[in-house]
Amino acid sequence: MVNELVWFGHSFRGDVCWPRVGAKLVRGSQFLSANHFRKLQSEPMDQSEESLQKLVSEYQELNDSAIDEITHRLPTALELSRSIASNRPLVIRSYAGLQVAPSSAEDGQYHRLQPSEEWTDSKLIQKLGDKLITVARTPYGNADSIVDGKYFVEPAYEKVTMADFLAELRATEGSMSQDPLANTSTTDNAQSAGPRGDVVYLQSQDGNLSKELLPLLPDVGTDVPIASQALGTNQPDAVNLWIGDDRSVTSLHNDPYENFYLIIEGSKTFTLFPPVENYCMHEGGYISSKYHWDELQQKWMIVPKQPDKEQTVPWIPVDPLKPDYTNYPRFRFARPMSVTLHQGDLLYLPSLWYHHVQAHKTTPNSLIIACNWCDMNYEGAHYALFSYLRRQVSALDTPGHSELSPKEDGISNN
Repeated sequence: MVNELVWFGHSFRGDVCWPRVGAKLVRGSQFLSANHFRKLQSEPMDQSEESLQKLVSEYQELNDSAIDEITHRLPTALELSRSIASNRPLVIRSYAGLQVAPSSAEDGQYHRLQPSEEWTDSKLIQKLGDKLITVARTPYGNADSIVDGKYFVEPAYEKVTMADFLAELRATEGSMSQDPLANTSTTDNAQSAGPRGDVVYLQSQDGNLSKELLPLLPDVGTDVPIASQALGTNQPDAVNLWIGDDRSVTSLHNDPYENFYLIIEGSKTFTLFPPVENYCMHEGGYISSKYHWDELQQKWMIVPKQPDKEQTVPWIPVDPLKPDYTNYPRFRFARPMSVTLHQGDLLYLPSLWYHHVQAHKTTPNSLIIACNWCDMNYEGAHYALFSYLRRQVSALDTPGHSELSPKEDGISNN
């Protein structure tokens, strides 16, 4: 039986691939011809794997390795809709300094992000008062990441006031977060995560600006007006605020949201990969766990959420900044796209794109504050095709199984 994979109108069957344009692929400073893909594979490939490699190579030939940028003006809704339709990222420089058209005829207001002087500690404390907010706590700034090659670890969460959160964040600034892989040891049902060196930050994916942080919503805006126009929606699915420092790192992952990511203070570097490069990611299942501070032993523990049943989370084990090609050889075929956002810049991060995020301070005492608006859309073939691709790739690592059953398939929402 001949395997055929169709992706955005391109068909790959056996060793036939069309159309073919261009002869070179750009990966950083390296130039690889499409014919070199197979040479990088040390073992013979079956027809399915060869087709998957051709899928990656043709996408890279047909698409630019750079991220499109617009400066000194807002894109029209039509321009943005083209990026959304092609599932390609777009950066709007100095978005926050531009006047934004009203999101609806009813409000008649122009949305402007409050200037940076409005995001001081005192202003945040004044607006939130004694209201309790949920903050994440980890030993190394590595929430939602793989530890010890086995566990997918979520942060510990707790309720504090904005004043207490900012005081602790300031008190621990400058301390070095450690490598969680270098300081772990296994116990019976948990794992030590090294000496306490807490990294706290405010993060959420459940729309915290419309809930706990509602007093700050007028300073951000309920939506990105041009995004609402391009997507044809009234309000985004969620609006989230992130506050932390440069010790926090977002590990490589993807999700099904149409993300619009705005930097309010500080800067962040995004390393991006298109969904078609799922073949390169070595995605696997990791035991769903969480950090827990053990008061008796005075150390952090990694505790599985369901000790009696190993619930797994699909995640990417590769660090794109320090890739381990020995254990993850297919990552050689990936072509990273990197962009640094500064204060006021907006990134359109398309659904299902893999992203790794580093935070940077602009001054020694500055916070890093970011906001994202999320919309979900499962219509059309995009999501279904990606799910099919993931099952095909999973079959390469699952001997004796042609593909994962639909109930085993899933996209992370982290």
